[in-house]
Amino acid sequence: MLVALVGAVVGIIKLGVTTTLTLLLTLLPNATVGALTLGAFGGLTVTGGIADGDDRTATLFADGTPGVLWACVAFVLISVLVAAVRGFLASGRRSWADAWVTPAVLVVVTGLMAIITSVRLSSSGDLGDSSTGGLHISFLTILLAAVWGLLIEVAERLVAPLVVSLVPALPGLHARITGRDGTEPAPEPVAAPAGEQRIARIVVLSLLGGTFVVGGLIGASSIISSVVFGPEAAVEAYVSAIEDGRVSDAFALADPDLPTGERTLMTDKIYGAVKDRPTGGHITDVEKSGGSAWVTVESKQDGATVTQRLELHKQGHSFLLFDHWVLTSPEMPVVDLYSALPMDASTVLVNGTMVDMESSTTVSVLPGTYTVSLVVPKGSEDLLTSSETSFTVAWPEGSTSPRRT
Repeated sequence: MLVALVGAVVGIIKLGVTTTLTLLLTLLPNATVGALTLGAFGGLTVTGGIADGDDRTATLFADGTPGVLWACVAFVLISVLVAAVRGFLASGRRSWADAWVTPAVLVVVTGLMAIITSVRLSSSGDLGDSSTGGLHISFLTILLAAVWGLLIEVAERLVAPLVVSLVPALPGLHARITGRDGTEPAPEPVAAPAGEQRIARIVVLSLLGGTFVVGGLIGASSIISSVVFGPEAAVEAYVSAIEDGRVSDAFALADPDLPTGERTLMTDKIYGAVKDRPTGGHITDVEKSGGSAWVTVESKQDGATVTQRLELHKQGHSFLLFDHWVLTSPEMPVVDLYSALPMDASTVLVNGTMVDMESSTTVSVLPGTYTVSLVVPKGSEDLLTSSETSFTVAWPEGSTSPRRT
C-alpha cells in the first residue's frame, strides 16, 4: 500500500492526474490478481514471441523468483481466515453438505479473472525487430482455486468458532459492519465444543507448520537446484575432467560431435600425458535465458589466461524436481600440422601417436602442448633422425601458436 501511495504521488507529479489514475486503474487490478495467484501457489503464463516461442509459467517455485513474493502466501492465508470467520458470523454453523459452495464459486470467479486480466504484450528492439505475446493466469490456478475454496469451508467449520470464542468483540464488529441493529441474534458467537476446539487447534497448527515446512523445502530445493543441479555444476565437472586429462569423462558431459577418425588424439591415454593443459578453471559469469544458459570460464594455460564460453540447455529433470542441464557440443581447437613440419609427409607422429595426413593435414585436439615429428622408417633409427616441433593449443577463443624446439 505504501509503495502504491508513493507511486501515485510520483505519477501525479511526473505524468499528471489523468494519466496516473488511468495507469492505476489498469495496473492495480492485474497486480492484485497476480499477487493472489502467486500466493495461492498458482502461476502466470507468458506466451508468444516474448517467451521466445516457448510458453513459460512464473510461480513461486520458479528459478529466480524474488523471495519477497512469498509475502503473497501470507496474504492469501490471512484472506482464507477472514473469509472463514466472516462466513461463520454471517451464517452460523453450516452443514458439511454445503461445503461445495465456496470451491465452486472460486473456480468460476478465477476463470472469469483469467479472462478479464489476460493481456497482450509487445516489445521492440533497437533494430526495429518486435515480438508479441500474452500474459494470463495458468489453468492450474483455476483448479487450485477449488482447493483453497475447500480450505475456507473447513476453516469456517473448525477454525472460525475457535477464533470467535477467543476474540469476543468480533460478533459486535461484524454487526456494525453489516448494519445490524442488534435485535437480530448473532449466529452462535459461543465457544465451540471442546472436541472441535481441539480439532481446530490441530488444523491451525498443521496449516502453520505445513507453511513453514513447505517454505523450508522450497528454500532447500532452490539451494540444491542452484548448487548441485545448476548449469554451473555441469560446467565445473567438465572443466575438471579436461584439467585432469579424463577425456572420456569430459566427452560424457559434452561430446564434441566429431567422427571417430578425428578423435585420434582425444583419448585418456594420449591427453593424460599432454603438458600445459588448462589449470585453475573457475566460473566468472553465468547468463540464463529461458531454457538456455551461457557460462564463462577462465583458466590458466602456459602462464596465460584463457577464456571459454560454454552453452547449456535444459533437458528434462533430475529426481522429478530439478532441471537437468546439458552442455552443447563445444568447439574443438583445430591445428594444421602441415604448417609445423619442415617437409611434406603422409604420416606424422603427434606425441608418439601416428596420424594419417593423406586425407587432411588438420587435426582436432584438446588444449595443451603437443610435439610433432616425422616417422623414421623401421631399422633406420641409427641413420636417420627427425627434428621435433612443438605447439601449444588453446580453446578457440585463445590462439594456436606453433613454435619449434
